[in-house]
Amino acid sequence: MRRAVRPEQFGGITAVDAHDAGEAGVLRDAVDRARQIGHPAERSEGTGSGPVDIAGGRSGWAARVRRMPSPDLAQIPVRTPAELTRRWADLLEPPVFSRPSLWLAWVGANGVMPPILVPIDDLQADPDPQLLANLLEVHNEVVDLVGGGAHLALALTRPGTARPTADDERWADLLRATVPGRIAETWSLHLAAGGEVNPLVDPPWPRAS
Repeated sequence: MRRAVRPEQFGGITAVDAHDAGEAGVLRDAVDRARQIGHPAERSEGTGSGPVDIAGGRSGWAARVRRMPSPDLAQIPVRTPAELTRRWADLLEPPVFSRPSLWLAWVGANGVMPPILVPIDDLQADPDPQLLANLLEVHNEVVDLVGGGAHLALALTRPGTARPTADDERWADLLRATVPGRIAETWSLHLAAGGEVNPLVDPPWPRAS
């Protein structure tokens, strides 16, 4: 069972909860429905909570929209590697997990995160090239939605200590070998475990804004 999510945690970001991430078509459907849900600022009060079916009744999929007290976290630009690490720490608070997952988020060219967040649960220890290929298709769908230059921000979450494991490094190696040749945009990878969030692959951004 997914750990509880505090209502303010996602700060206006739509979370697309993926149960079976191996189906690229279903993930594209999730992005399509996220496109329909729209930004929470455009929704009336009272519609920002509760599950929304995004996959035509497929078990295990849900989209949740949460609100956060002003200032809205989703409207605060992220422009440096340190700011991205802090943003993941805010989104994943507390960074303690009972099972491995891979989270996808995006940072627009203006530094603002579009309202889409995709967690892929029950991640296998051995890196899965086909899963990664499917997720990069979803990335391209999101870029079509939010515009070119959208940075792909990835986060591995798992139980255990904060120190990177051999499995973590294998995932990072697969990403380094695959992502640059498959997408035009920049990307990064963080690890959230043991109560900490740390970068495994920093974004190629200036250290200071």
